[in-house]
Amino acid sequence: MIFRRSRALPRLGRQFRVLAWCEAASTVGDQLAKIGVATLVFEQTRSTMAAAVAFASTYLPALVAGPVLSPLADRYPRRAVMVVCALVQALAAAAMVLPGIGVAGIAALVVVIAAATAPFRVAQAIVVDLAVPLERRSIAQGRIGIVREVGQLAGLAVAAVVVSLVGPVWALLQNAGSFLVIAVAMAALLDGYPAPASPPRTRSGQSWSGWREVWRTRDLRRLNGLMFIGALAVAPESIMVPLVAESGAPSWSVGALMAADVVGFLVGVALLERVRSEGTRVRLVGPMLVVSLAPLVLFAFRPGAVVMAVVLLIGGVGAAYLPTVRTLVLRVAEPDHHARASGWTRTSMRAGQGIAVLAVGGLAEVLSSAALAVGALSAVGTAAAIAWSFQASAAASASRRGGGHPMGAGPRAG
Repeated sequence: MIFRRSRALPRLGRQFRVLAWCEAASTVGDQLAKIGVATLVFEQTRSTMAAAVAFASTYLPALVAGPVLSPLADRYPRRAVMVVCALVQALAAAAMVLPGIGVAGIAALVVVIAAATAPFRVAQAIVVDLAVPLERRSIAQGRIGIVREVGQLAGLAVAAVVVSLVGPVWALLQNAGSFLVIAVAMAALLDGYPAPASPPRTRSGQSWSGWREVWRTRDLRRLNGLMFIGALAVAPESIMVPLVAESGAPSWSVGALMAADVVGFLVGVALLERVRSEGTRVRLVGPMLVVSLAPLVLFAFRPGAVVMAVVLLIGGVGAAYLPTVRTLVLRVAEPDHHARASGWTRTSMRAGQGIAVLAVGGLAEVLSSAALAVGALSAVGTAAAIAWSFQASAAASASRRGGGHPMGAGPRAG
């Protein structure tokens, strides 16, 4: 019981506990959906490609829904946004099991669920930030990250058992039930958290104008660039099966290797919580970004499963910078633009992940080696991360001489 035993959690308050338990239910439900959808589609089509396409349909909606739907969290009470999104997801998940829905219908419903996730996540990040004291916000975001990562591990185990014992239909119904529980719990236990007093005006293209906000704010540009670069670390996970086959490791090691970076992330967040100074955590973002990518260069030497696990574990420790970045985005952005700024940060990460998946797949074809492809892409990412870190450090030093913002500029600096 990670929450009950932690001495830090009570200081985060009841509102955070509600958010944390709802996040746990949501993450477990997501894993039920992933395995349930893939299994249901495969049973209907007997096509591995169809199952892969259904699974991949969770990526594209985030690129569009991030800019278009995230501003809803700046226009309406944040609790209402999360409750409505959870209800939409519950209905979509339940509709997947209707007779005659077909592969196209299932894929469309997966898109609906993924699209509703964008405003939900943005509203959640804002509420986590508002629900805890200023000095605890990075820790709160880190705890949500821990819940998400542990939930993924637990959810995969639960989903495997549920699908094997009672079938994909019941897995999808349980996923729908998890969304319904989240909606009811948030409506009953969470405060309203109203929208800003002066929400963004509604006009054509308003949703996409968030990118102009990011582009003209120097710190937001840096943070979005950081998220884009850091997303390259997804490369090994996206081609883990070929990596394991190339290394000669047994096929069962795929799951263990995919869990290694999750364990590393949990360790990294736990270590970062011990850093009492918020300023120190901010200064560690650049070095941790480099650590999340640099060890992956060793894949170029085609290591065995044990070395790959160690490399992924270290990279996961480095990835623990992510909660601090999410906190910084909300701190840098204007209060009435929090949702748009957070939505574009999520979009930057998704775009980076998509490019990383395509790039590592293409490189693997050209180099005839999955391991060499990961190593090459990671080398490029590491160089970009080092360059970003030097730039941010120089800006932070200049800011300290001038008494400015921790990231090197004020909220409206261009």
